[in-house]
Amino acid sequence: MIKEVRLLAILLAFVIFGSCSSSEQSSNYLSGLTTSKFSNPYAFIGSIHNEAMDSVLAQGISLNSLKSFNRDFTNKKLNKIKGFEGEKISTDALNAGYDIGLKMKQANTRATLDNLTDSLICSIPEEGRTYVSEMFQICDKQMKDTIDINKIFNDIDSKIYYDVNLNDTLKGALLAISSIARATNIYNSKPLLTRGASWRSTARADLGGAIAGLGWRALFKASYRGLMFGPGGIVVGFAKDCVVGAISSSALHVLSRGYF
Repeated sequence: MIKEVRLLAILLAFVIFGSCSSSEQSSNYLSGLTTSKFSNPYAFIGSIHNEAMDSVLAQGISLNSLKSFNRDFTNKKLNKIKGFEGEKISTDALNAGYDIGLKMKQANTRATLDNLTDSLICSIPEEGRTYVSEMFQICDKQMKDTIDINKIFNDIDSKIYYDVNLNDTLKGALLAISSIARATNIYNSKPLLTRGASWRSTARADLGGAIAGLGWRALFKASYRGLMFGPGGIVVGFAKDCVVGAISSSALHVLSRGYF
């Protein structure tokens, strides 16, 4: 009887140890995250992006009508938000997002896609590149737990907000991009039978479009004065350009069944 009890104790110890080891491995990426109550004021554009992707697929939007759909859909959503009434979508941001989506689609090797991603990261001032690079890396991990995704991006947003090496202009741009990065990872974590492209390529197209949508203003070359601010201190132009750029790029990528 004593031997049996000892054997059960040993087996139980192995089970507990194995369970802890597995848990540690799965949560390795989450270790060391900071805890902060900071909330990304650009989070709403991530929600608009995901709603737009659902609508593109549900309505069977064609590539030819994608830009007009994007403009109308985003205008309609933003005009319901205080501070955005009467604001118009930038054609330059639409085109910039579409163009980067086209380049993503034409990237027929992983190396080509990686090079394109690197060029987008390099378009951002050096002090902000680490954050965007991390966002792309998270897309590659294809995390399926939305709780973990939110924890990671809460941490990134907090670090951006409290980073004394970033000026306010760059902080706003990075937080807008982060909102899209979070949204696309949550969107792609769910089973999507109608998805025509891989998670990795779609998420990269999202981030690429968000960066391109912002970048047409030469945003990353200077800090602008006279920026129009909206609710929560956000920069209205950043929110508009970032979301339409991401929708253009990602929707084009999905509709054309881009891969890699």
